[in-house]
Amino acid sequence: MAVRRKKSPRPGAKLLGEFQHEAADRVYVLMETLDRFVLDHEYLRRDPSLAKLGEEAHDALFKLYQSIWHRQH
Repeated sequence: MAVRRKKSPRPGAKLLGEFQHEAADRVYVLMETLDRFVLDHEYLRRDPSLAKLGEEAHDALFKLYQSIWHRQH
């Protein structure tokens, strides 16, 4: 079954501050989920190569989060 994406509440709306906050919040939720449920998992803590990949994923999400807030409109 295909996942249907919600349409913008205002067709043609520009990606301004109202969407900036929403996007940043969603990235933050992903970072928290990764941190609490994956990086803190015993399996990853016991495998340095997996832990490193997890940390790299977290770092990439953090860079995305920072980039969203530094974006000029």
